[in-house]
Amino acid sequence: MSQRKPHISLASERLIKRVLKLNLNQFRAWPESVQNLALSLAAEIFIIRYNPFIKPQLVRQSVFSRLKGERTSLSEEYYEIISTCLENYWKEFEQDEAFKQKVVKRLKQFMEEEQISLEPNAIAECSTDATDLRMELPLMVLFPESTTQIRKIIELANELHFSLIPRGGGSGLTGGAVPAGRRSVILSLSRLKKILKIDPDNLYLCVQAGVITLDAIKLLPDITYF
Repeated sequence: MSQRKPHISLASERLIKRVLKLNLNQFRAWPESVQNLALSLAAEIFIIRYNPFIKPQLVRQSVFSRLKGERTSLSEEYYEIISTCLENYWKEFEQDEAFKQKVVKRLKQFMEEEQISLEPNAIAECSTDATDLRMELPLMVLFPESTTQIRKIIELANELHFSLIPRGGGSGLTGGAVPAGRRSVILSLSRLKKILKIDPDNLYLCVQAGVITLDAIKLLPDITYF
């Protein structure tokens, strides 16, 4: 069998659960050569949810061409199981792509097109933070400019059932801004930069979530704290 290596390195348990969706004990009872092939194919097709710069159709073609080329060395049972697992994973991806277009259509009812980013650069940047942890690509990145838009986005998320991941500067070290599941949408707060209220007498400052701390400090009058 081919010993072609996967594009990315992932724990086998994650591939079995996320891509193949097989019982771990059942999978480990397979011949080692069949396990290796299945994991290699699973790692290759997983890249459609890991790298926004690739063309998913080309990945699918490569994966199923490899599987077809190995058919004579597999029993019919193993071939059918692996083929079905990979096909189901691809169908799940297609369903999410259709769902994404549905969400975009609804968002355009109250957001400008340039506030809804499907660009690979934005998707890749917002799929991780300073932890460098990457679990899943978000469907899109949204750049609301008002609390009214945020309210409507939250209402839409509740209606259509997708996750919202708030994101600031992406400097977090806990992975809190990293999407970890299917159908996640990044809610960037970077455009909410209004200073709402400065009350030096009561040492009170109210700003929107996208205001950078240093910028807020520069706007403050000289205050004696002690």
